[in-house]
Amino acid sequence: DIVRDRLLNRVQATQRVYARKTTARSIAAEEAIAFLDAHHLWGPTNAKYAYGLFLQDDLIAVATFTKRKLVKRGRGSKRRTHELLRFCARRDMRVVGGITKLLSAFKKDRDVDDIVTNIDRDWGGGAGWRAIGFETV
Repeated sequence: DIVRDRLLNRVQATQRVYARKTTARSIAAEEAIAFLDAHHLWGPTNAKYAYGLFLQDDLIAVATFTKRKLVKRGRGSKRRTHELLRFCARRDMRVVGGITKLLSAFKKDRDVDDIVTNIDRDWGGGAGWRAIGFETV
């Protein structure tokens, strides 16, 4: 069902919501797990932090993150790094700017130098992620 909905989302109009009309905030792990179980192709995962995007009182997107890791890059000092584990919007919805708003809320609440993530290239080459500042390594 999730794969069908993702394919339909690519070829026909779905409900489009702009992130500027939403609010982002930290959510309980249970709420994130239930949402990801219903809407993410790979389901939920253990995460230290979860953030949700709300349209009025409706949860419409979720992002989850690991705990902080200190990572040394090159000869520089250790960087405070988190990994974005999961992001998805409701299966019947496209949230324009949703991941950017969730990342901003997370960075505002936590002392973050870097956020890293992995992508499933079966669904795209990562151009959208590069457009919001991620780099391919």
